[in-house]
Amino acid sequence: MRKAFRVILVFLCLVSLTLPAFAASSAQSVSVYSTVGTDGSCLVTVNMTLNLENKLSELLFPLPAGASDVSVNGSSARTFSRSGVTVISLDKALSGMVGSVSVGIHYRLSNVLQVDENETVTAQIDLLSGFSLPVETMEFTVTFPGDIAFRPNFFDTYLQDSMESNLTYTTQGATLTGQVLETLKDHDTVRIFLEVPAEQFPESPYLRHISPWTQIAMMVCAGLALLYWLLLLRCLPVLPQRQTTVPEAITAGEVGTVLAGQGAFLPLMAVSWAQMGYLLICSDRKGNILLKKRMDMGNERSAHENRIFAALFRKGNTVDTSKRPFALLSARVLRSRDAARRHFRPGTGRREIYGFLFLAVAFFGGLSLASLWFLTGFARILGSVVLSLFGLFSGYLIQRGMASLLLHYTDRKVLALLSVAAWVVLGALSGQMVLCLVIAGSQMFAGLTGPYSGRRNATGRQAAAELLGLRLHIVRMHRKDSVSPDNPDYFYQLLPFALALGVDGPFARCFSDRNLPDCTFLQVGRTGHLNAVQFASTLRQTVSAMDERRKTLASERIFGR
Repeated sequence: MRKAFRVILVFLCLVSLTLPAFAASSAQSVSVYSTVGTDGSCLVTVNMTLNLENKLSELLFPLPAGASDVSVNGSSARTFSRSGVTVISLDKALSGMVGSVSVGIHYRLSNVLQVDENETVTAQIDLLSGFSLPVETMEFTVTFPGDIAFRPNFFDTYLQDSMESNLTYTTQGATLTGQVLETLKDHDTVRIFLEVPAEQFPESPYLRHISPWTQIAMMVCAGLALLYWLLLLRCLPVLPQRQTTVPEAITAGEVGTVLAGQGAFLPLMAVSWAQMGYLLICSDRKGNILLKKRMDMGNERSAHENRIFAALFRKGNTVDTSKRPFALLSARVLRSRDAARRHFRPGTGRREIYGFLFLAVAFFGGLSLASLWFLTGFARILGSVVLSLFGLFSGYLIQRGMASLLLHYTDRKVLALLSVAAWVVLGALSGQMVLCLVIAGSQMFAGLTGPYSGRRNATGRQAAAELLGLRLHIVRMHRKDSVSPDNPDYFYQLLPFALALGVDGPFARCFSDRNLPDCTFLQVGRTGHLNAVQFASTLRQTVSAMDERRKTLASERIFGR
């Protein structure tokens, strides 16, 4: 029995000689220097003096998760995982040495910032991450991008949150320095938590997140808009009805009124009245477009047309369209929705409310981008104002352009396209392409569905179907032979409506080599015979000139004449 006991004792002694003697070794001193950048990254340098009593078979140094660009004594070091912990080996740096050995470790952390549900930003700095040797003395220095405004908290594996009683520290400006008073045990972890102002980290991608309440507001507004459409604006789509002649009940200036519920466009109304013989369109020596009254309008036209016609010639039989009175009347007619009400049932919803709810989506979308780009302070306030106003303005332009998709407002369509492109650019710059496309798409959806919705009465549906059929007829009119030879004035009759529907170019090209009679209601521009394409261009320029002064009214109100 005694012999067996002696054999076991000898075996245990031999085995113990092969184990590393960690108990006798320690880290005599550890100095940690951490520098936190404006992007939330942290550069860490650890200088250690190790007291190695015996040659160690292996010595690992644990690093915080995500450490990169690691070097030991100036040489690149490879990280690997051991029991789920990122570590590096110090064996190459030690080279089997014993006694006092100096080791320098350098690494980078991509992010040391955390954000809680209250949007409080906290920096977490790991001084030690479970080193296997006890540490006799440790000093640390942490530098932040700006002044330290809050008190730090410390954590230790063994002492937990009472670690502060085992150290001393001072803060001066942007620097935190401290020293541990007692020896740290082996496998100890020491960590600093410090609340920091978010504006110190303008380049941090980890702090850039969309505020959840703006997303909720966007969804609520979109939901309310769709609910409003379902309750008050839903309708069956209007299908084109075959139509080869101009409608008699409306003028070319009321095409937008019938199709999209917009106000009437006075310059094109004047062109239709000129066709009917009520006035003559001509120009003076300066090139200004004049409207000369030929005869009074009677009850053969609608009460709406009679009121506008009477207001147009209220002060005389000649009206200069470049003057302010005509521009004011044109603006008032375009804003009015009186004519549109004739085509819709009583109690139908207001398309303006539907569009406004979708504009709120763009408004909160701008706020979302502001919360992503601008963290706090005055920059966030200014950014929120600018981007939310951009959302409203661009949303308005997109909706207006899409509402004019079947109409002649080329400038509106171009501005809508540019606004969509601006949202795409913002999406690329912010990394939120999906969000920006959703915002732009919602405005396009509102512009398409809102103006062409509403509960139309029988007259309104019939008029809209005829206009859609006429537009389809003009688009398909690719041969001049489709024009009746018995009606040589067919081109002049349809051209104003083709212009109002935005298809005057293809329509005029159908008559490019056909002999046309002289026009009796338009006497402006070049003299002599004009072909169809030239006359269509002259009419478009004339209508544009008649509308030019109205476009400047808004700037005149702000900056004066």
